[in-house]
Amino acid sequence: MKKNGKIIVAAAVFSFGPVMVGAETVPDNIDKLLQTRSCTDCNLQGAELVRRDLSGVNLAGADLSGADLSLSDLAGANLKGADLTGARFNGADLSESDLRGAVLDEDGLAGAFLGGAMLGGGEEVPEQAGEKSQQAASDTAAAETAREEAEAEEVDGNTTAGEMIAENKENIEVYEEAAAPVRDALEKGPEKLAAADKMFDKKACYHCDFTGMDFRGKKFGKFDLELSDFSKTNLQDAVFKNANLKGVSFVDANLKGADLRGADLYKTDFTGADLTDARFKGAATDGAIMLNINQQD
Repeated sequence: MKKNGKIIVAAAVFSFGPVMVGAETVPDNIDKLLQTRSCTDCNLQGAELVRRDLSGVNLAGADLSGADLSLSDLAGANLKGADLTGARFNGADLSESDLRGAVLDEDGLAGAFLGGAMLGGGEEVPEQAGEKSQQAASDTAAAETAREEAEAEEVDGNTTAGEMIAENKENIEVYEEAAAPVRDALEKGPEKLAAADKMFDKKACYHCDFTGMDFRGKKFGKFDLELSDFSKTNLQDAVFKNANLKGVSFVDANLKGADLRGADLYKTDFTGADLTDARFKGAATDGAIMLNINQQD
């Protein structure tokens, strides 16, 4: 529900009372959080927690108003009842996190990766909430930086899959064996066609199923496609320039000649995909999975 321009992510609202700061300062509480992985009901107002490993931490009831958690890993974190007003989550991983009872601004989760996160009532992120929260996801800090660099260079060059892997060995999971051949596209059903029409109309489709479809040469530039499934899909010469592809599955997809320049590829799965002549210049590739890919002619 909305209250004074804010959203309370809960079926029912519980009062956690005022945050007791006591003698502990915000820096003290940051140290406590990083050392113990827990800081419940504590004051973390305006805390700088950029690019931190906070996976599985317990922040229930904490005051994180105005905190910067951009690009941090909060997968599986307990944020029940936390005050997240004014907090920034650009590029943060909130997958499987518990946000029940959390208070945040209307677009407070814009740019975050929300796969499997729990909102009010314990349900996982629904499509409509995901769409609303993901509309600005392509503007995450990492993707925005990549875009600016790409646009400054006019993105006329090319970075192949092999070059991308070589440049990002620490952030990409790679298995260098001959790839299995890309399988034939599956029969497409009316539900997938309807979802595709909606996607091209809105330039967005959160957690959608496009497995086995034929999108040869289609343009997805700047589309928000987070967590969608393009497994076994024909995407030869498709354009995904500057698109939000966080958590997208391209397993066994045909991406020959595809344009992925400037795209956000956080946790994107290319297992078994054919990436021959695909372009990746300026793409944000943290967490991308490149298992058993084909990059040969």
